[in-house]
Amino acid sequence: MPPFLPRSLRRLLSVTLGLLLVLALSAPLTPARAAVSISDTFQRTVAQGWGRADSGGSWEVTGGTSRAVSNKTASVGNVQPGRSFSARLATTSVEDGLVRAELTLPSVPGFYYAVEARVDGDGSRYRGRLRVDSAYRLHSELMRVGPGGREKILATKALDVVEPGQRLRVELSVSGSTSVSLASRVHPVGSSSTSWHTRFDDRSSERLTRSGPVGLWGYVSGSHKKAATITTHAFSVGGPAVASPPPTATPSPKPGAPTTGAGASIGSLPVGKATYRAPADALYVAPSGKDSARGTKSEPLRTVTQAIHRARDGQTVVLRAGRYHESILVPPQRVLTIQAYPGEAVWFDGAESVKGFARDGAAWVKRGWDTDFDTSPTYGKGLADSTQPGWQWINPDYPLAAHPDQLWIDGKEQRQVRRVQDVKAGTFYVDNRADRLWIGSDPAGRLVEASTLATAISLRAPGSTIRGFGVKRYANSVPSQGVITTYYPSMRLENIVVEDSATAGIGVYGANCVLEGVTIRGSGQMGLQGNKADNLRVNDLRLEDNNDQRFNPTPAAGGFKITTSRGVSLTNSHLSGTWGSAFWTDHSVHDITVVGNTITGNHRYGVVLELSSTAVVADNVITGNAFDGILVANSDNVAIWNNSIAGNRNAVAVTLDKRRNDGKAMGADPRRPRPDTAMPWISRNITLGNNVLHAGGKASATVSTNSYERVMNGNDMITSSEGNVFASTDASPGVVTAWARKNDKPSVHSSLSAHQRVTGRDQDSEELDGTTGLTKAGVARSATQALAGSVAQRLPARVAEESGLPRDIRWLGATHTVDGQKVR
Repeated sequence: MPPFLPRSLRRLLSVTLGLLLVLALSAPLTPARAAVSISDTFQRTVAQGWGRADSGGSWEVTGGTSRAVSNKTASVGNVQPGRSFSARLATTSVEDGLVRAELTLPSVPGFYYAVEARVDGDGSRYRGRLRVDSAYRLHSELMRVGPGGREKILATKALDVVEPGQRLRVELSVSGSTSVSLASRVHPVGSSSTSWHTRFDDRSSERLTRSGPVGLWGYVSGSHKKAATITTHAFSVGGPAVASPPPTATPSPKPGAPTTGAGASIGSLPVGKATYRAPADALYVAPSGKDSARGTKSEPLRTVTQAIHRARDGQTVVLRAGRYHESILVPPQRVLTIQAYPGEAVWFDGAESVKGFARDGAAWVKRGWDTDFDTSPTYGKGLADSTQPGWQWINPDYPLAAHPDQLWIDGKEQRQVRRVQDVKAGTFYVDNRADRLWIGSDPAGRLVEASTLATAISLRAPGSTIRGFGVKRYANSVPSQGVITTYYPSMRLENIVVEDSATAGIGVYGANCVLEGVTIRGSGQMGLQGNKADNLRVNDLRLEDNNDQRFNPTPAAGGFKITTSRGVSLTNSHLSGTWGSAFWTDHSVHDITVVGNTITGNHRYGVVLELSSTAVVADNVITGNAFDGILVANSDNVAIWNNSIAGNRNAVAVTLDKRRNDGKAMGADPRRPRPDTAMPWISRNITLGNNVLHAGGKASATVSTNSYERVMNGNDMITSSEGNVFASTDASPGVVTAWARKNDKPSVHSSLSAHQRVTGRDQDSEELDGTTGLTKAGVARSATQALAGSVAQRLPARVAEESGLPRDIRWLGATHTVDGQKVR
């Protein structure tokens, strides 16, 4: 009999039949979608409220101090600054449709107005929104509003300046469920233009798939000092204008993407493979162009900097193939899209060729080398490293980590040394005082290149987009916080490759930003980082071999670290090879989604949730990381479901130390009340379900809870754990769980039955011996999955919503392989 059979053969046989039944019952059905016809021309008089629509039932209107209909106009009066109104046809139920409304712009800047679809009772909905900024410039925006009103801008476009009293039409098209196709536009009433301003295919786990009421919403900015009356003249719903793509069981590889290797299709398209359409009014740039040219396709400009200077707000800059040795800044009030020409390879390159070396003893020297970079080792420019043990940025074994200098010979990176006498083949030395650059390999007949620029792109115009090109070899310092930085909201990075940054790759420091199809590899300190990046959506990210300069993992080095933010999602991504933790939340991050990722082969933790609150970690493959697969440290309301976790240290560790968010502690969100009762920094209300759990050789237990101050019991930390499979091999620690005890050291349980008896947890879980429970592809073995019918639990509603998995999936572990291919 194979050594990995469970304890009960009888249970296995019954479960196999149950699994077949569940699979048969869970086959998806595609509902028929009927055409919709809802309208209201407001040709009536109603003194209080809006009454009943021409078709669609009665209006429910809130906000303002008066609500009435007269003279073919529905109004909400006296909407105060910082307040909103909403109007809903509560009895309607629309899944696919085109929602439109006509309004007159009030005499207030900072005004918002939206049509809404798929409105849910928990506050979720899609919005097609117009926004008028302080300069009366119009913006068309697509939004998804999550439970409780959490907003995410999916797409935005800056339009023309408008005037108070102008009559506008705003429209939202929504269709589909597997992928929800969205489009919005805003045009003056009577305009001949019918173009869509924004489009977005929502394939995320947060997409809204259910039909629901339709309605309106508006808001007056708190920066304005006067109340406003908001008027609507027409409202209608018809069939969707944008077709939904047909659902597919398995995502196809990206065109031009590599087809081998773990997660090969995840991340950016290869540079040169993106094919974004160029608008008719685009400005063109080419390395062979001239900055005195017109900027047309036939007469391109030479530099991106000049194109930005020439561009109008809302314009697109198209880059022809080649290398751009520039540092660019997209200024406020100039929303731009910067993209590669279709099918052409474009690189921003911070390095340039270096010539003029002369032999000097056993080395070669370039005199007059005056490139001098900041070497500050912390986020504070000019500040020295910490002297506090455990909080030093620089590892003594890698003393030059914060020195951004970089050099390549024939494309091979050379190693920097501290003294000229240490120079040998494969190394280089920079003498900033004498303005000399030394190399240890003969440059004769070879290409020597060195970084001479610190940063690549700074995005400062909210709503800007960069897409379809690569950024490499910039020598940024730690305080610069990224070779690409976004300090303003609503930026989008799509199909971007970032390679060989001296410290951090990308830094996000504004709300509502989106990274879609981004690859970051070989960053010296951190691949991706963010702070106060509320509603950050990261999907299809590939992180490889970051912190290659070996900064100490704490306080800040690794793969992807996010701090002091609300609403952060990491989905469908591949994180590997980082010298540090792969994904890390810290310093008061609230509302975290980690779904559908592969996190493997990192040199510290897989997932760290520290000093954070409210997270769903589901449907991930987390394998082969040097430390724990998932660490929950002083964090609450964490749901850990349907993960495949094997070959790490502990599979899951929950810890609690003496830190508390008492209103004085470092790391509290300064934008929140103090103390912030919603962010207590106490590890509690943690749930585990449907996970395949295996621990590696250096583990203390497969699952551990530890209250270092001995102030909590394990059952107070993990409040529910059911439907898991605890797998063990010869390399496993022989301890299933270690469970915290108040006023005592943790209790240790060497078998699942002992754990069940002492803790009362995992009564419906199972134990497997002689196997990790997973295949090499990271999915449950057939013998493991056969247990699902009687072991797997129904998903909590929040987990189902965030993960996109059916509540009754009855599945163990992740539903995808390490390559990101769906198996369920």
